[in-house]
Amino acid sequence: MKRIALVIVLMLPLLAAAQNGISKKQSRQLLDALKRLEQTYSYLGGQHSGDLVVVGKGNLYGVVDFEGRTVISLQYDWVAPALNGERFLLFSDTLMGIADRSGRMVVPMEYDAELYIYTELNGFDPFSYGLIVMSKGGKQGVLDTAGHTVVPMVYDEELWPVDSNLMILQGYDLKIRHAYHTLMRLDGDTVIPTQRIINWWDGNLFRVQNDKELWGLYDRSGRVVVACQYDHIDYPHNGLAAVKKDGRTGVIDIRGHEVIPVAENRFGGKTPYPQTRNLFVLEKNDRVGAVDSLGNTVIPFEYDFNPEGFASHLILVQGDTSFLFDNTGRLISTYDNFYSYSDCYASEPLSLFAVSRNRLLGLVDTAWREVAPCIYKGAQNVDGRHWLMWLDENNSCLIDEQGQVLFKGPYRFAYPFGDGIWRVGIYECASNNVLGGYVDAYGQTTLSRKDLKEMERILTECEKKKKEPTDKTTAREADEIIHTDTIPAGKTDSGEEEIDEVFVFVESQPEFPGDDSALHMFICMNLSYPDQARDNGLEGVVIVRFVVKKDGTIGNVKLLRDIGGGCGQAVVEMVKSMPRWKPATESGKPVNFEFTLPVKFQLTNDVPDGTREEQCLFQYNNNNWK
Repeated sequence: MKRIALVIVLMLPLLAAAQNGISKKQSRQLLDALKRLEQTYSYLGGQHSGDLVVVGKGNLYGVVDFEGRTVISLQYDWVAPALNGERFLLFSDTLMGIADRSGRMVVPMEYDAELYIYTELNGFDPFSYGLIVMSKGGKQGVLDTAGHTVVPMVYDEELWPVDSNLMILQGYDLKIRHAYHTLMRLDGDTVIPTQRIINWWDGNLFRVQNDKELWGLYDRSGRVVVACQYDHIDYPHNGLAAVKKDGRTGVIDIRGHEVIPVAENRFGGKTPYPQTRNLFVLEKNDRVGAVDSLGNTVIPFEYDFNPEGFASHLILVQGDTSFLFDNTGRLISTYDNFYSYSDCYASEPLSLFAVSRNRLLGLVDTAWREVAPCIYKGAQNVDGRHWLMWLDENNSCLIDEQGQVLFKGPYRFAYPFGDGIWRVGIYECASNNVLGGYVDAYGQTTLSRKDLKEMERILTECEKKKKEPTDKTTAREADEIIHTDTIPAGKTDSGEEEIDEVFVFVESQPEFPGDDSALHMFICMNLSYPDQARDNGLEGVVIVRFVVKKDGTIGNVKLLRDIGGGCGQAVVEMVKSMPRWKPATESGKPVNFEFTLPVKFQLTNDVPDGTREEQCLFQYNNNNWK
């Protein structure tokens, strides 16, 4: 068996690289070029850039080709590739512009950088549907990939392109202290008039909440499909969605028809979630099970929770075990846990995901075939089709969707750099500096044997330090703490227990339920500009630190920076009201994770009545706050 596995490991890199259309010799030439560039520049960031590389030296960034020829001169504060390297976003001080891959300026450096400056752009494509939202003088508009103005810079509201024809305007009403949305065409014509909430629901439908907080459905032409009558409409799954009205629940389809009328109340007032077309997950007496469309119990109510995420199967968790059922309720298999779900990756569909058994991890594909056995000590999703799997504390391997190993090494992270090349390496536990290099699909690398031995040594030291008790508050953090008259900054939130072993670097970071846009919406809905701060014109950044505990709850909220006027208290209360997160994982197990959230309070004067309109901007997990 070992001999067969070895043959697979040796043969696979040839197949993988050949599929990318790059020979072993060509790939070696690219690696050699990267190694030469590393000798000249302190930063290389090329994923999604084709044959171009974003480079940095000191505090300046630009773009070169693999031969080192300058494409965009080294003069910008930051450069981020977009559209797979067809465009580059350039940042300089408070301004930004856009250049193409020849270095020609498509959009001049005269737009506000603040719209994107707090966003980690490397690997993120801001050109949704070939459009990019830009800001100039505080006013937002939309440009196309050629830099032409599609929507003029006249909107105070935030713009969110829905597709190539529609956009959502998101503003904030000072009187009711609530966000509002309007669906418009790019030419400015209103499709759905201003509502409390408008978001894309399914296909051509939009979920709408009116000023009475009732939900309905509209189509993309603005026609009412379902009048605003429900207290709640869930997001659809398999073309069905749960609804709630006057304490009664039911299910509607994408045409707005009540498949299970709410009047029948056959689910006892509990909200049914259509995990599959045939089964509905429910909670009764704090336990989870599944019923059919008639309300008959198919899977008994003896499980702790349902992680959701699959179209034709469902997972119910009981204690330390996850149970996989098909759409008839038949038990297929059991695992300790499922660590990623196929519906969670919109930009790069997940073709395999991690499972664990006896605290060891493996990989299964979307047909539930086990493509990598549960023999690994950790797992990290790379790009939806590849996973970095931990063999032990010092060694890992990259596995593709066929379960074949592309390369091995002492790596703790890997991400695609382009053309069958991955950036790999480790973080030094003391300084958080990166030590790494590049590996191709043939297993060729820019790292020397000496580099690999040094990485193994550092990993061994880091494992030892993890087991040593440490003081979690550094001298630098202590200097940042500002005392206020509301909460003793830096002190553990009242009533919180001491939390042991809090991680700051993990394989998988915690996730707010939904996505980043859901977190954005939660903050907008639950954080208001305090009257005292607004009346006194207080602006600035509040920084709060908290722990996402291994069960997903929030604890140990600390205020590190406050601007006064009740802003710090408002942020702390907002954080304390957060729902349960998906916890961070380390070595395949949930762990406590320390999370830093900077919140920027800002006032603007650009309103007709001369009053100051409030804005709350935020960014999390970013140490480059101002």
